[in-house]
Amino acid sequence: MFSKYKEVLYPNGYPKYEGFFADGKLNGRGKSYYENGNLQYDGYWVNGLYDGEGVLYDEAGREVYKGRWTNGKPEKAVFKTSYTTESESPKLRQYMDELNSLIGLLYNGPVNSDQY
Repeated sequence: MFSKYKEVLYPNGYPKYEGFFADGKLNGRGKSYYENGNLQYDGYWVNGLYDGEGVLYDEAGREVYKGRWTNGKPEKAVFKTSYTTESESPKLRQYMDELNSLIGLLYNGPVNSDQY
């Protein structure tokens, strides 16, 4: 299985994928993009799935998850919210902390959760 660097484009000309491919799938370092041209994922792939260190972004370019992936899934689940530190109530923060504690998730600051 030899890897070859390749770029794949959407019909609109924006990049869809760029990186190393083997057996027709991303393998090794690579990037995927949304159809609007914004970066979707930058990191490592195995057989077309996120695997290894990588960063996932939403369509607006905000970081959703940064860390280790295994078989296309983050090693730690992430609960994010659109509330900012200045506007969230102490009760909401306490609830989120308790929720994250109960189900083993991490709270990583303000992100619009209705994007996911």
